[in-house]
Amino acid sequence: MLDSQFPGLISLSLSLRNYSLGTIWWVREDIWKSALPPSYSSDRDSHPGLCIRNSPLPPSSPLDVLPLLHGTSNKRSPSQAFPVQGISRNEPAHTTYFQWNLRGRIPFVEFQQERCRPADKPDLTSAELSAFRRELQKRELI
Repeated sequence: MLDSQFPGLISLSLSLRNYSLGTIWWVREDIWKSALPPSYSSDRDSHPGLCIRNSPLPPSSPLDVLPLLHGTSNKRSPSQAFPVQGISRNEPAHTTYFQWNLRGRIPFVEFQQERCRPADKPDLTSAELSAFRRELQKRELI
């Protein structure tokens, strides 16, 4: 209802969001399934994603894509995934593992249409971001 009363408000809030490196998102499962290899399978409603887009500027078109690492609760070694604690306010001590080899290119239109939403912890801490950036550079992902 708010979007019909104030049509510019929704687009303004989307343009103010941070879509850069280290932002954390909840992505609907149907979106993951279309962005990941056909062998990917899950019966959950959504999974988290960790943005590896190395630009401070917001996407400029609905056709732009945001590259995300897929997150899982299944424990992984540091060589397989980047661990992040507390992405959900309900489980602040829970660790999510963002898998290096499971990356999806999510169309920006999915964020504009609110099918991807920020996690309770919307981005990495500065220490996590520094470690994440080092790991991405080591793997030549940025």
